[in-house]
Amino acid sequence: RSRRPTVRIVVVHCASLEAHAVFCSTIPARHASRSGLGLLIATLLTPPSAAQEAPVILRGTWTATAGPTAIYNGVWSARLESGTPNSAQGSWGVIDGSGHVVLQGTWSAQKRAKVWQGSWSAVVSGSGGRSSSSRKFAGTWQANVDANESGSLLEMLRRTLENSVSGTWQSGPLKGQWTVKASPPQRPDVFLELPAPL
Repeated sequence: RSRRPTVRIVVVHCASLEAHAVFCSTIPARHASRSGLGLLIATLLTPPSAAQEAPVILRGTWTATAGPTAIYNGVWSARLESGTPNSAQGSWGVIDGSGHVVLQGTWSAQKRAKVWQGSWSAVVSGSGGRSSSSRKFAGTWQANVDANESGSLLEMLRRTLENSVSGTWQSGPLKGQWTVKASPPQRPDVFLELPAPL
């Protein structure tokens, strides 16, 4: 007796690597209809969904004032998802005159719809290269952007690759001004080792 022909189908989509991994299933050829194979091919050729898009990573420098005289300089990194463009999280560090990180932590920020205002929070996780008990701060921010100009927090931070963006911040009785500027990847001096975002 002749053996019934079979078709070996190698399928599987590995979303995390955006590539194809493999598993095998042996089925009789009479079940491998054209419509079934067409559905399989269509599935394999379907591009990853928007939720699977890689996050946007930005890094740069910042300057902020606190009160009438205090001025601080530092570095920052931000991670934003295209699906939630008005929410960001990242790491920050205060640097001294020699470029050493003397204070560091993590931050997050949200932008309100249709206005260039939002909320922020920050955690101080270490100072002088040593870990310390975490201290948390929170407040509000406002960017000096034309009120009639629409856009997201993601778009605003991307814009800082070309020009700096400034604004004001407040946390209880404390308040001041801030300026941020993103740096292109070829600027290794701003890629200081910072703690991972929350």
